[in-house]
Amino acid sequence: MPGWKEKMAHFWETIRPHTFGAGFIRGGVSVVGHPNLVTFDGVSAYFFGLTEKEAARFLDGVTMLSGYTGWLAYMLQELFFDEAVGDDLYGEIFDGLHNGIIKGPPELSVEAVYLWVEDVAPQVEGMLAKLTGSGEG
Repeated sequence: MPGWKEKMAHFWETIRPHTFGAGFIRGGVSVVGHPNLVTFDGVSAYFFGLTEKEAARFLDGVTMLSGYTGWLAYMLQELFFDEAVGDDLYGEIFDGLHNGIIKGPPELSVEAVYLWVEDVAPQVEGMLAKLTGSGEG
């Protein structure tokens, strides 16, 4: 049966659950250009499609996150964190993603995630302003 190895590899890739998480970039490790690692500050990184063990090669303090929506919400909450609202922002973002108010990235890639964060930043800033009482409802 020609091509069975490719078909089997494709099968395993389709059933392998996407794994999501975050951690702190290990000293001396560069994640720039890695197809599964996203960093906005060069200190912490968010990953997809890696197991905890694979991510630990690049990151310290690896935290596994449950599901795609939770991962996106966690990332945005960390990027826009405000001590005054704490984790309330996570709930607002998660609900927005879950209900379709905030659209997710069009695809799961590093470049798409960077562009997506830029696109949804005004929505998240609006949620933050609403929670802190400093913006229009």
